[in-house]
Amino acid sequence: LLSWFGLGGSSYDSREVKPTPDQQQLIKIAQNVILECHPEQLIVDGKYLTSSALTELVNAIVQASSAIVSQSEGMAPSQQTKKLNEQDEDALVLYLELMVSITLENKDRLSQIWPSVQHHLQWIMSTFGRNPVLVERAVVGLLRLANRNLFRLKDDIAEEILHSLAMLLVIFYFRSSLMRILSETGTIESSLSVIDNPQ
Repeated sequence: LLSWFGLGGSSYDSREVKPTPDQQQLIKIAQNVILECHPEQLIVDGKYLTSSALTELVNAIVQASSAIVSQSEGMAPSQQTKKLNEQDEDALVLYLELMVSITLENKDRLSQIWPSVQHHLQWIMSTFGRNPVLVERAVVGLLRLANRNLFRLKDDIAEEILHSLAMLLVIFYFRSSLMRILSETGTIESSLSVIDNPQ
């Protein structure tokens, strides 16, 4: 949360610039405000929501994520090809973790929200390859959901979750094929520089 507000967090902490005393004071104030708001209650209380409210909550997270991407470069989310900046990436990670946690708390109603969750995970994994932290969190989220639900639910939902794991194979296969082709042609270094620095 702190990184989303520009007051610290994973990306912020990795920078070489240390916060000033004023910024450190603001970070402490922000931490106290966040603690007093008890954001974890949104996740815990999610299991008490009605079915329609739960669906709306998941859809709101999806819409908020899409809005961040579209505002980032003034593009539609489907057209996003550039690397997200640190603040936008942290915001998407926050929403993703929130969605995964809410889904885990509502495993008995997974069939109701799974299509939206699956589509969102697939969107992140296929669109943001240049933001490895975001893709990593999506992969871990998918594995957490599969681990918790694969053998505990009805066969139809378990099968859908099992099929969703194929997304991981697609990511691995695409990356492996690309690296193999580039290494065979001897253009791996120049191609990687183009990927990292698109025009």
